[in-house]
Amino acid sequence: MTKKHFDALALELAWVRPVKSGRYFGWRAAVEAVATVCQKSSLAFDRERFIDACEHWTVKIKDGELARVL
Repeated sequence: MTKKHFDALALELAWVRPVKSGRYFGWRAAVEAVATVCQKSSLAFDRERFIDACEHWTVKIKDGELARVL
């Protein structure tokens, strides 16, 4: 997998990040599981950066696709 793939996964996971705290722990477990798979696929994968992106990126729909709000 490439950085492009990791960014796409983080974007999708940030999009579905729960607003209500009761669902956060299940979502976070999924983020951790995806990070584990990504880490096994590439030595260049930065686990902490990926998890940070999932937790903090702001995402919106632009032209029918997800886009990060910078």
